[in-house]
Amino acid sequence: MIQPHRSVGRAALLVAMVFPTLLTLAYFVLLAGHSAWLQQSVYAVGKTIQFTFPALVVALLRVRGTSSGCRAMIAGLVSWRRPPNWLRAQAPMLVVGAGFGLLVLAAMFGLYHLMWKANPAFADATESIRGKIIALGIGRLWMYASVGVFYAICHSALEEYYWRWFVFGQLRSQLSRTSAVAISSLAFMAHHVILLATYFGWASPWTYAFSLAVAVGGAFWAWLYERSGSLVAPWLSHLVVDAAIFLVGYDLARDLLG
Repeated sequence: MIQPHRSVGRAALLVAMVFPTLLTLAYFVLLAGHSAWLQQSVYAVGKTIQFTFPALVVALLRVRGTSSGCRAMIAGLVSWRRPPNWLRAQAPMLVVGAGFGLLVLAAMFGLYHLMWKANPAFADATESIRGKIIALGIGRLWMYASVGVFYAICHSALEEYYWRWFVFGQLRSQLSRTSAVAISSLAFMAHHVILLATYFGWASPWTYAFSLAVAVGGAFWAWLYERSGSLVAPWLSHLVVDAAIFLVGYDLARDLLG
């Protein structure tokens, strides 16, 4: 028989894996024809719910958790190995994380300049991206730059806390490393499929190729998180990748960003 505290944990985990996809579908697709204010409001409320959810679950488990099993679950979620020589110990993982991020950045820039920029096959995707920038109300340079900085620094950190610390951490407490990495990475990929399909179309192989690349990134960051015992290295890596995305977006829409 499943104990009550484990039911709460598994239900919360399922909600955590599905909610970002539903949120993306709501603000990015279903509200696409509505005002930028409405899209931004739904996004802000949804993201607030998403990123406070893990903390609320852990708080609930602390209140209800009287069994050793529940205490072990909470301990697994909040564990954070931080020895006195933390920076020295983390240095190799920080280098690995930064190196991966820079490798992805170079691959993105190479793909963009060699295959995308002057290729008519990507014209529709380019126009979709440019149109979405305007529709979301970030068609001024300072707005776009502000959103880019927020995503690169803050949103990437929140996603690492959400996807690696909570989702992967919960899965890892119940499953093997391989299974936890695979499931958390596919869940992390799911809402990106909707984003990419909006730009490239559901029938485009690029939608699924880029989605698979997202899953690979999620798998790497999950591995890096477990290996380092810290969110700092995967956050640094994620930061570089998000910055690269916004730099490519800027080149695509620089004439719009007056």
